[in-house]
Formats: sequence, C-alpha cells, structure tokens
Amino acid sequence: MLKKSIFAITIFTLLFLGCKPDRTHEIFQHNWVEEEGYRWADLPQFKDGRDGFEQIAYQRTGVTFFNRLTDDQIADNRNLLNGSGVAVGDVTGNGFPDIYFCGLDGHNILYENQGGFRFEDITEKAGIALEGQFSTGALFADLNGNGFLDLVVTSYDGPNRLFFNNGEGIFTEQTDALKTDKNYGSTSIAAGDLSSNGALDLYIVNYKERSVRDIYPDENEFQHIVQEVDGEFQLRPKFEEHYFLDQRDNFLIWFETGEPDLIFFNDGNGNFERVDPTSGIFLDENDRPISEDLSDWGLHVKIDDITQNGLPDIYVANDFESDDRIWINQGNGTFKALPPLAMRKSSLSSMAVDFSDINRNGYRDFFVVEMLSRTHSLRHKQMSTMAPSPQPIGVIDNRPQYLGNTLFLNRGDGTYAEIAEYAGVRRSDWSWSVLFLDVTLNGYEDVLIPNGHYLDVQDSDANLFIRSQINAGQMDMERQMLYYRRLLNQNAALPEITEPKCCI
Repeated sequence: MLKKSIFAITIFTLLFLGCKPDRTHEIFQHNWVEEEGYRWADLPQFKDGRDGFEQIAYQRTGVTFFNRLTDDQIADNRNLLNGSGVAVGDVTGNGFPDIYFCGLDGHNILYENQGGFRFEDITEKAGIALEGQFSTGALFADLNGNGFLDLVVTSYDGPNRLFFNNGEGIFTEQTDALKTDKNYGSTSIAAGDLSSNGALDLYIVNYKERSVRDIYPDENEFQHIVQEVDGEFQLRPKFEEHYFLDQRDNFLIWFETGEPDLIFFNDGNGNFERVDPTSGIFLDENDRPISEDLSDWGLHVKIDDITQNGLPDIYVANDFESDDRIWINQGNGTFKALPPLAMRKSSLSSMAVDFSDINRNGYRDFFVVEMLSRTHSLRHKQMSTMAPSPQPIGVIDNRPQYLGNTLFLNRGDGTYAEIAEYAGVRRSDWSWSVLFLDVTLNGYEDVLIPNGHYLDVQDSDANLFIRSQINAGQMDMERQMLYYRRLLNQNAALPEITEPKCCI
C-alpha cells in the first residue's frame, strides 16, 4: 500500500480577534459612507484591546481540505512538493467570499461561504473537482465581462483550464480555451488588461513539468551533462534542451533551465489568443525585443501598477538562478525590462512578491520572499543552492542574487533601495507567498508569509550523506528524495538505509 505524505495540514479559518463565532454578524454591520465610485466604513474597535487572528477548528467551519502526495509521486516528480494554491471570491452571488482549493493526489474542492465562518462543500454541483490531475494554481476573475467570477486552474501534468461561471457557482469548461503546444509545469496566474482593450488578459508562469533529476536520475553528474570538444566545454546533445553553461571567471557552471511563461490576450468576450513573448511585446533594458524564450523557473506573477501611471506592469518571481522579470508597461503595447541600475540586487530563489506603499510617500514599494532560515546554524547548512557569484570591482550594471527576502523602498526616481535587513524581514524560512495586510488595524500594512516545506532538501549534510550512499550502492537513485529529513524536525538523526520513510 502506498503511504500518503500529508504536507499541508487541515486549513483553519482565521478571523480577527474580538470577532467571536457567536457574534460574527457584527462584522457586516458597518456604517458605509458612499463616495464617487467606492464606499468606506470605520473598522470595529475590539473591546478587549487585542488584535490579530484567532483560529477556528475545522469542526466548526466545515473546511477539511488536505493536500497529499504518495511516496511514489514524490520520488517520480520532486516538483510536486511545491504544493498548490487557493482562490477566494464570491462565485455563488450570496455576498460572501467562497474558497477554492487546488489538490494534488485528489480532487479540488470549492467551499461555499454560508456566513458566520461556516462553509459547505459544493464541488460536485459546481463541476470543478478536476480529479485525476495535479492542480497547482487557481484564479477567480471575470474573464467574459458578464459580472461573474470565472475560474482558471493550472496544472503540472495537464492543460491549463478555463471555466465560465453562470452566476450561481455552476461552471462550464471552455475546452481548449488556453490551448498550447504541450503541457507545461504551470504554477500560478495573474489577470490584467495587458493589451489595453478593457478586458482581462492572462499571464501564466511556468516552472517545469519534471526536473532532469527525475527524468535522468542516474545522470546528474558533470561528466554526464558536459563534454569537452576541441578544448571547449559543451553540453551533451541529450541535455541541450535542459541546461545552459555559464563561465564565471574560473568557474564553469551548468544550470538547469525551466520553461517559458504563457501569455493570453482576451478579446473581451472570454476568447483567448496565445501571444509569443518574442513577438516584440517584451523589450530588454536597451529597447531591443527579446529574441529567445525565457526558460525560467516561475513561481509567482503579480500584475500591478508599479510605476503608478495607470498602466499594469508585470513582476515575475523566479526560483533558482532565473532572474526575476520586471516588465514596465510602455503604454504602446510593449513591456520593457526594468534597468539593472534601478534595482541592484534580487533574491536568489524568489517565491512571491507583493506591493504596498510602506512609508506613505506616495510610491509603490515591494517585498520579495525567499527561503533563508531564521536559525543561524541552518543558514550555514542550507547554502548548497548558492552558486559562486564573483563581484568584480567596478561592475555596477548587473543584478546579483542573494539568499534571503528583499524589501525594495521606492526612492521616487525609478530606483529602489533594498532594506530587508534594516526592516528586520530578511529571514522568514522557506516562504511561499507574501501579502501586505493591516492585521493590527493601525493604518499600516503588516506582512503575512506562509512558509514551510515537507523535506529539507537544502540540507548540505543530508546531500553529502545521500550521495555517499548512492556511490556505495546502498541507495536507490530514483528514490533518493524519500531519504531527506522533515524540514521541521531538524534534530532527528539521519535515517537508516532500509525502506524509505518520509510520511506521517
């Protein structure tokens, strides 16, 4: 029997302290003030003086979603451990935000919000269980302009899918609406009017459907990937589509590539056309159209008016050595890369980004989260992903990558100061997402960061141990992922080489 690896525990509903379950109706009794195009209301003052969140157990909320993977699924495709996402929005039209969870080994679940922090599973009626695929990301947005929230779901092993909402939470799939040449390892989606026609277009970021380490588990060493021909190092033909070589001073580094992102333009009626990134819409910092697909390891995309000129810009947070892509809308149908001097460093393994004006000077700042541990000893053990990055004197037009979160303060002249260490937010462990939100209701945005990972695959000691066991013939190369320790159990001894143990 296959064991189950539960790496996302039961989701609990969170609510502001002071808003107890027996008086949640008070939340909806605001005194709204109508303004032109919007309305506002004073938030309640909690009588006990506390703020923040309170946890409500699933027995009360009815939200019992778990995300699972089997041992065999983990061993076959380590990228699945990136997990999957959630979308929130009122799809049933009752005035309360509903929750849609993406599942991996199992189906997706849509919970209708009944009010009072009680939810009902309406997945079967809605028609969006999508069982039999590894669902990764979800987005609610009105894509056909009828006033109802539609749904986009991305997947690792199947096509990305679009569903139209009839206004009551019943969805109809638009078959082949987001058609591509093959299946990609898509992770997340953002919607914005990128084509300036008044309709929401889609930007889908791709990671990689499957890593080379899982495709060719016995051929991960330098001698398998690189060959020397006439005194020059070259990739072996078998790996040309998966790697590129980089010469850095006296270092020869080979990087595995990810997959190019997907862009779809909306005609206004929910009909989408895929746009080639090399068609001239994306320009480098010197105004030259990019000529090759950017095969990055995309994890998160955010469409936001970064320059505050009324036009949507694009920020793509990329994992590993892939550069983050910051595309500034030029207002003429093109997007230009942010100049290197505007932003002088970036996070190495960028996981997510969010924007806010944190110092109230009228300019958009942004925060990128990464994987740096808050524990001193672990920071030294988990540096195996950091490639050599020499910084020669006088080189100022590059953008070096560093471990840790990066917080960028907008100077107001198109450049940014990186202040994560100063602000005390450089380290937040293996962080997957970030959200600016005023939790304490004092008028200033706080930061919410969900974090964690099922296995500590960054542990240098574990990597050496696993490699030694493979070389000694005592470990199955195809099952090596199952021998890493749980990330949260740092004091556990290295496992005995018997049957793989990774599950709870």
